[in-house]
Amino acid sequence: MAIWIARNELMELASELSTAAGYGSRFVVYPEGLDNYSASDFETASSIAQAGDTALNIEFARIEELGPFRTQLERSLEREGGEVVVVADYGKMGLDGGDIYSDLERIGMRIPVIEQHLEELGERWGDISLERRIGRFHIGMELYRTEFKGAFRIPEYAILVPKLLGTELIAEHYVAEVIALEEDFKRTIGAELGSGPFVGDGELSVNAMGSRCIDFLLWTHEFPEEGFEQRCKILSGLCQGYPVGKEVEQSMYIVHPELKYQLYHPIQFPYTVKVERAVDMIRDVNDMKLTAREAYENDNLKKAIMEAKNLENLKEEMVRLGFSENLIGQMEAKMAANEPRFILYDELQTDKGRVELALHFNQSRSSEYYYFNKFDVVKEVQPPLAPGEKYFVTSQRQGEDAIVKTFEMPSLAVKEFNARLEASKDIRGAAQIYAGADLGSSKELATMADGKIIDVDKEFYKTLKNPAPGQTIYLEKGNGFTLSQALNLLSGRSVYREDMLNVQKNEYTAWAKLDFDVRDRGGNFHVKTFSEGYGYDLSAVLDRYDLVELKDAKAREVFEAALKNGDMAPATVEVNGKKETILVVAVPEFKQVNMYSLEGKSIKRENVAKEEKIAEVGVGKERTVKKGKEQEEGLSV
Repeated sequence: MAIWIARNELMELASELSTAAGYGSRFVVYPEGLDNYSASDFETASSIAQAGDTALNIEFARIEELGPFRTQLERSLEREGGEVVVVADYGKMGLDGGDIYSDLERIGMRIPVIEQHLEELGERWGDISLERRIGRFHIGMELYRTEFKGAFRIPEYAILVPKLLGTELIAEHYVAEVIALEEDFKRTIGAELGSGPFVGDGELSVNAMGSRCIDFLLWTHEFPEEGFEQRCKILSGLCQGYPVGKEVEQSMYIVHPELKYQLYHPIQFPYTVKVERAVDMIRDVNDMKLTAREAYENDNLKKAIMEAKNLENLKEEMVRLGFSENLIGQMEAKMAANEPRFILYDELQTDKGRVELALHFNQSRSSEYYYFNKFDVVKEVQPPLAPGEKYFVTSQRQGEDAIVKTFEMPSLAVKEFNARLEASKDIRGAAQIYAGADLGSSKELATMADGKIIDVDKEFYKTLKNPAPGQTIYLEKGNGFTLSQALNLLSGRSVYREDMLNVQKNEYTAWAKLDFDVRDRGGNFHVKTFSEGYGYDLSAVLDRYDLVELKDAKAREVFEAALKNGDMAPATVEVNGKKETILVVAVPEFKQVNMYSLEGKSIKRENVAKEEKIAEVGVGKERTVKKGKEQEEGLSV
């Protein structure tokens, strides 16, 4: 957000911004037309970074009176004339949910050493300084704590990149001094080994070297001002080049804390930019500054917040649905590349053979928001392609350009081919399926023209004419059958869900099972449901059987949950005084459970049923007999 302020609006501006100060807002003020402000301009007012002429940075939460603020603004107007621009710092946007630990999670810095430091700080105000070694460089990091709605949060952090001389030539009048400095670094020993100004045999202590470096920076000879930036780069390079350099830096900061911002480029980011991304750009400081600036601008930050929430929501959905970390990582990479639609593939080895997965993601047409719409689960029989190869489906209507779609699963390629086949019955057209590393060198597997198949590769014929059994699982806002439930459905078992949706999108509770005899137009098996009105009570059915897991409340809860998930749940039975493990499956269609041995052989339910208690009845006043054979022989009750 940018606000252009004329001189006569100065007091009104001061009033409005001081009100915003109560909420911890910060602003950067700079002359109109200046378009090279960077994220470092958002540093606190006490920081050395705001001391230049290009920007005036004010942290209102630390300002007690408007007088100094008004004076600084007036000076800016007098210096530049006309108007100034106020750009709001949106670093706190999106902090309504979560806590300081979720902030660390979002920037990718939730590590034990930081959490421990936070606990030690407690309610005391303080930023967190860290160091990381990236290659041969020590990179400084600062996590900025701020108070938000009565709690400490971390909305921002800074990466401190060393100012190295690089390939620049050292000014001639510095050469001799630099050589002497380097010799001093070589004979400087660590703080643990020496103290005081000097150590024996010509060795220097860390403190002595720190003073030596300060003298070099604050050069007061004939070139005091113009070479300060180069001296900073020279000293930064020397401190980075010698192991004792970090200790020397620390001794310098004790005397001159502001030097930290002279030896490093302090580049500040909002929490919407992950630390890993910032660190990846360290080789190009200008690129880092540009990224940081864009992240702080209103529209970009709102977009970043939305994308971050979108990504987090999709991650939660995929975890809840049971997909792997590898697939989640692939999804994040595809979203970062801004691909409008993409499919993620995976392969599982199950007791029923190879199962292939395809997860479908689409981007909204009106925004960059992604949706996880559906996933395919297929018991694939077609041999897998060689690494790097894919299926290509080309289609072309008469008078139109050809369309090429790429797939990694044969079932998806066949589905697309069949859709083109159906469409071309009414509209003249042709389609082909190829397989290979690229379309130009691929092998043709099937061809159709005008609604008729005219050629099929022998090895692909069965796959084309008898598609592998599979099911497309549709999702509604991340809800639907999980991966394990989908695999169980495809194995012919039933699954219980409390969030089934009818045509009106209303939830209802039901057991679901695939009817392998009926397919819809899209090739999906019909889903048979058995709602509460059907009358299947799993708990009541289990009460008929003598299973060890049913005798403990917690064990029973876990056992029933497995059955509702469609699993073949292991159970323990006692046979002739010995415990044996069997497998139990819920069968809502017949209001029963089925039982199997570990080898898959069916077990008669009556072998596991509880013994029925035989009622005792009285005969006469003194005799008691069992109701049974005696009654059949004529005894009356």
